[in-house]
Amino acid sequence: QQYKYAGNYLDRREALEYFAKNKLSDLSLGLNDKYYGLRLLTLENLEQQNGYTVPSVLKVVEEMAVKDPNKKVQAKAIEILAKMNDTKYLPLFEKYVNDSSYSVAGAALEGLISLNPENALALANKYRNDALGKLGDVVADIILQNATEEDFNFLFNHFKDEALSEEKIESAFKFENYLITFTNPDNVRKGVDEIMKFRAQLSQQDRSGLDPIFKEGFNRISAAQQANGNTELANYINGLLK
Repeated sequence: QQYKYAGNYLDRREALEYFAKNKLSDLSLGLNDKYYGLRLLTLENLEQQNGYTVPSVLKVVEEMAVKDPNKKVQAKAIEILAKMNDTKYLPLFEKYVNDSSYSVAGAALEGLISLNPENALALANKYRNDALGKLGDVVADIILQNATEEDFNFLFNHFKDEALSEEKIESAFKFENYLITFTNPDNVRKGVDEIMKFRAQLSQQDRSGLDPIFKEGFNRISAAQQANGNTELANYINGLLK
C-alpha cells in the first residue's frame, strides 16, 4: 500500500528502498514505475537479491529487455537475462548486440559470451571496431584476457578514453598486468605514463590508498624490462613512485 498510494517520486523511491532493505516481494512493483530511474533502481536491487528468478518477475524483466523505452533500463534487463545462461535468450542477444546504444549492445554481448564462452575472443574481435561505452568495456575485458602486443593500440586507447571512475581503477591494474608481458619498450613507457596521468587525476586520499598497488605493478613491469636488458626503462619506471 505504501508504494501504490505514493504520489510523488520521493515517496515511491522511499517505499522501494524499504522493500529492498527488507527483501519484500513488493519490490517488483517498481518494475512498472513511470519513471525510468525507479525501474532501474528496482532492477538493480532485484539483481542483488536474485529476486529476478521468480517466474512472474522474470516475465516482466524479459519484456523490459525487449521494449523498455529507456536504454539504461533495457540494458540492465538484458544484463540480468545474461546471468540466466539460458539458450532461449540467444535470439534476443544476437538482435541487440547491434543496437545503437552501447549499453544495450554491451549487455547483449555479455549474454552471447555467457552462452558461448569458448567463442568470446572471436566475438570481441568482431565488435572491437565499434567498441565504445559498455560495449567497449566488455570487449576490452575479453581481449585483455587473451592479449598480445598487437592489441596494444586498442587497449591503450580504451584505457585512455575511459571515464574517471572506480571501474577505471580496476582497468589500470589490469593494464599494468598486461604491460608486464611486453618486449616493446616504447609501448611500455607509453603505457606506464598513461597510468601515471590517470593517477594524477585521483584525489590525494585515493592515491595514498592505491599507490602501493600501483607500485607493485610498476615493480613487476620494471623487473620484466630489466630482464629484457632495458635497464634505462627499468630505472625510469622504478623512479615514478618513490
